Amino acid sequence: MNIEPSKKLSKHPIKIAVVEDSDDEFSLILYMLNKFFAEASQPVEIKHYSDALVFLQEYQRDTEIILLDIQLGEDNGIDIAKRIREVDEDVIIIFCTKLAQYAVTGYQVNALDFIVKPFTYEYFSFRLKRALDALDKKNKSSNLMIKTKSGIKKLGLDDILYLDVFGHSLGFHTTSGTLYSWGSLAKYELELNKNGFFRCSNSSLVNSSHIDTIKGKEIVLDNGEILNISRPRHKSFMISLSRWAGITGK
Repeated sequence: MNIEPSKKLSKHPIKIAVVEDSDDEFSLILYMLNKFFAEASQPVEIKHYSDALVFLQEYQRDTEIILLDIQLGEDNGIDIAKRIREVDEDVIIIFCTKLAQYAVTGYQVNALDFIVKPFTYEYFSFRLKRALDALDKKNKSSNLMIKTKSGIKKLGLDDILYLDVFGHSLGFHTTSGTLYSWGSLAKYELELNKNGFFRCSNSSLVNSSHIDTIKGKEIVLDNGEILNISRPRHKSFMISLSRWAGITGK
């Protein structure tokens, strides 16, 4: 698959998890989500979990918004949120509940909002718009602190083109030059995957927002640099990239 410049990788699907044990309630939420994102012309990827423990077991850190029912059979949504916060401090959590008094408790887990059932589409879409505004603000302000020989340096994620292994160091190639630091590429891969950074080879991690074109096993960045996709990484890299960009096809 070739990704041409006209399919610039910038508008990735918003990844939403809906944790709701009522099929009827989920059907309503799904309808409203699809309506909202269709009107916004924004790709969305929705996963439904009717079992809270399965959700915890399968949780992926690239999830961006969680719509979490508070009353989940024998499980409590507040407790589920506390466990999520142990592994992910940044994901946006919105509680869905019939009990408005839970709102105060929700701030203990840094919940962005509450949607009180039953709700109209206008009410739901207003709350979802707030979540997307918060997500956009968070993404724009995303920074990475790295340790260099000259001291601690703050890098904006949008400014990073790619990371690669350089001897016993890591090279952070940015729009304004290259900085060298220490650490594991695998560690940064885990941390940056949800921001669209994907491993194209054992030694390179590329920022998808700076990819201009992919032809065969070559990645052309928007500054003209070329990175190679290794044979063992090719399939997983292209799948990850396609999901992120909302591109289908083989």
